Amino acid sequence: MNHLVLPAGVSPYIIVPYRCTESYDGGNFFTYPERKGWAKDIESNDFSRRSPSETNAFFQTWLFFGCLTEVLKAGGVNVDTNDFIDIKSNTVTTQKLQQLIAQWKSLWPTSNDVSKRCHCRSYQIDVPDKTCSHKRCWQSVVRDRNSVALRTTLVILRTVSRFIDLGGTEGNDLAVGEDHSIAPVILLDPEIVLSISALGSALHRACQLVYESPPARLSWKGTAIMKERLQRANWCPSRIAGTMDRLSIEGQYYCAANPAKEAGDHSKCSTRRCVAQTIDEDHYPTRHVPGCSCKSAGVPQEELLDIIRQGDEGHTPIVTWIEGNGGIEGRAIVSDASDVKVSPNSNVCTYVAISHVWSQGLGNPAENTLPICQLSQIQQMVDDLFADRAVNEHIPFWMDTLCVPVGKNLKEFREKCIIRMRTIYEEATAVLVLDVGMQEVSSSSPIVDRAIAVFQSAWWRRLWTYQEGVLAKQLYIRLSDGVQDLHKIAEEAHEHNVELEQQGYTSTELMSMDVSAHFTLGKWRPGEKRDMYYLPISDAVSNRSTTRGTDETLCLSTVLGIHPGPFLSIKGLPDQVIDRRMELFLHHIQKFHRGIIFNSLPRLKRDGYRWAPRSLLGHAVGDMGTQYTLADVKHPAYKALLYESHHGVEGLVVRQYSGMCLESVATSHPTTIIVGDGDARYRVQLLLDESSDFSGWNPAAKYSLVFSEMPGTAMNMPQQEHPVLVDVESPGIRRIGTMAVLGTRVDHVDDIPMVIRIRYACRAWVTIVEEDQRFDVKGKVLPEESVLWFML
Repeated sequence: MNHLVLPAGVSPYIIVPYRCTESYDGGNFFTYPERKGWAKDIESNDFSRRSPSETNAFFQTWLFFGCLTEVLKAGGVNVDTNDFIDIKSNTVTTQKLQQLIAQWKSLWPTSNDVSKRCHCRSYQIDVPDKTCSHKRCWQSVVRDRNSVALRTTLVILRTVSRFIDLGGTEGNDLAVGEDHSIAPVILLDPEIVLSISALGSALHRACQLVYESPPARLSWKGTAIMKERLQRANWCPSRIAGTMDRLSIEGQYYCAANPAKEAGDHSKCSTRRCVAQTIDEDHYPTRHVPGCSCKSAGVPQEELLDIIRQGDEGHTPIVTWIEGNGGIEGRAIVSDASDVKVSPNSNVCTYVAISHVWSQGLGNPAENTLPICQLSQIQQMVDDLFADRAVNEHIPFWMDTLCVPVGKNLKEFREKCIIRMRTIYEEATAVLVLDVGMQEVSSSSPIVDRAIAVFQSAWWRRLWTYQEGVLAKQLYIRLSDGVQDLHKIAEEAHEHNVELEQQGYTSTELMSMDVSAHFTLGKWRPGEKRDMYYLPISDAVSNRSTTRGTDETLCLSTVLGIHPGPFLSIKGLPDQVIDRRMELFLHHIQKFHRGIIFNSLPRLKRDGYRWAPRSLLGHAVGDMGTQYTLADVKHPAYKALLYESHHGVEGLVVRQYSGMCLESVATSHPTTIIVGDGDARYRVQLLLDESSDFSGWNPAAKYSLVFSEMPGTAMNMPQQEHPVLVDVESPGIRRIGTMAVLGTRVDHVDDIPMVIRIRYACRAWVTIVEEDQRFDVKGKVLPEESVLWFML
């Protein structure tokens, strides 16, 4: 694990034992099990006749040393495996890996040799068939020369990744696209699993850099050791899940090296939600500056209300704190931002909007006041942003604690503030982020530490702070000794990442922790189509939470320039309000990536919307049922349309998905059935997760399956025309499954031809099984060109 970056002063904390009983023999990587008498074990996925020591020795020799040797051999680099063994301690070391990767990279052509007028590389994912007429075209100089080595490398890495899945220790939580027919069966030491996975991840990233190829869809698991370290530091399960989900092994290893102890009781938290940060307004402790117990002060309420009641949607109140002097107490002055001008020729006031996390003590649910010590400190922090301000000049600021009226009788004013929220943050000269964790890091700390401080901050995990970051003109992070622009931190991280790659490191975690990218992707501008932002925004808020579920669509509508008024007008019980507001939000989006129907999240319950997630908060990568790329967006099948038929029936019209209609299913059948269509047999395993609405088979119902793609086997997978651009399937994987949606069929939609209308029941995992196997239910496959789906 020596090749992984660690915080300054921290030594490698995971020691990998050397368990091999012989050296790798240097033969064909894929026939190694046969040469060593393990072919039957591999074929049957049954290793019960092998002892733990035998299993560890075999897989370490094959998947670690064999992978290392053969991947680098394909790249023209010879490996002495003794360089990766510390004989004194009998452990594995990767101290020389960076040096070998740098050598590997130096041997292969780069885009520097390509004609400057050729742009084929930029099209390799979106339009792989695009060519140009330049003699030194990227395809001939780079892609075609790399194709054999790249294909060999990808097949090896896919094989290693697959066996790591079988020997991983994360449990049975499977994402979209994983094979639900195979359970973990290889019992390996966790340190060995992790070392193989860390090596695979490093070689995978190096492969992309050396051969200039798009990333293959490979997962590198076996990271339970890091997860346990974070648990011992009392991290919330949702925070751990977000870290493990968003960061690869390199980032997880860094975060788990010396994790800060997290406060609070997280025993009732889940991987989707932290309840320890939920605000209890009846027992809320407003925080003082450490060591202080001063009294509180605030803005005159009537003056505040007079500003907010101006016009139909109110004006923006801003606050300036004036320190006490000569026996005169300090006071907060509230002004109307529209009345305070920068200069005679400007209509925009200079003010700073404060972004903070209420659970850290800078809120006040009872009145618009804060401790004087906090008011004084916040004013000084705001003033420090403007080095060229006049002596004794104070810059006003907007802060929800002071500027959004509280009290049951002031709800009308709070709603005006919510409606105006986009204007408040857009018109602010800057947004200043105040987070306790980030204020423990100095501006001189290593860039990795600063990037991680932002990535792991409570501010990064709350809903409303996303809106505040997206709408900011300039976004400043307050550190222990000053401020830094978040986008400047991202630029510095990118430069540092380039330096690491030049030294042979392959970690891209600084890019994964670039939270500024989420704010850039979510910055909707008037005139742009909102449907293009639905998936990027759902990704950006996936790790976030809020105390009030009813706030989610208020925040998201504000980000997308949708007037919050109609959302605020929806009243009722909280659960009803959440659902109705989300339905309204979906109508404003209108078009969606078709893969959303395969999402694994809790869903809306009303017909017409059962295909849609009830919330975009608290989910992992893959839970939305689809990933988004530019190629998808340009494809005509990208969009599924929220549609209302002539009969007033609402639903999502989805095209270009094949499926299957089932005959009657008896009540007695289990949740896994075999379906027969002619000679073909399909194993259908129902996935009764949070998204399901299935209580058992109904023999009176008509069931249909919608396939994300036709189930296939390794034997009938089509040959790939572009081996450099497309993933390859590894040998030894006999079953290829597909995610599907099960629903009950209802009447056809008369005004749309070829449409089958179904009511969502649950997701299912479908695989092809042996043709001579008995089946439980008859079915008929529907080719994608013969049907449109109307998802209720």
